[in-house]
Amino acid sequence: MKNIAVTHIENRRLLEAATGTVKLEDWERQHLHQCEVCQGVFCVFLRQPVSKPSLAPAAKKKKEPAA
Repeated sequence: MKNIAVTHIENRRLLEAATGTVKLEDWERQHLHQCEVCQGVFCVFLRQPVSKPSLAPAAKKKKEPAA
């Protein structure tokens, strides 16, 4: 049995594609359609909830005017 080296798409690229910040290259799209490993990672990224970052509690407090 031969071991065949498979070049997977970098996780960073899959994350960026899932968030819509980059478009995958042709070879990456073709690989994604054929590779269950990369499909699984991509699906995990797609299913992540999207939320706005919250401000730190100190930044939310309004300063009281000096008396």
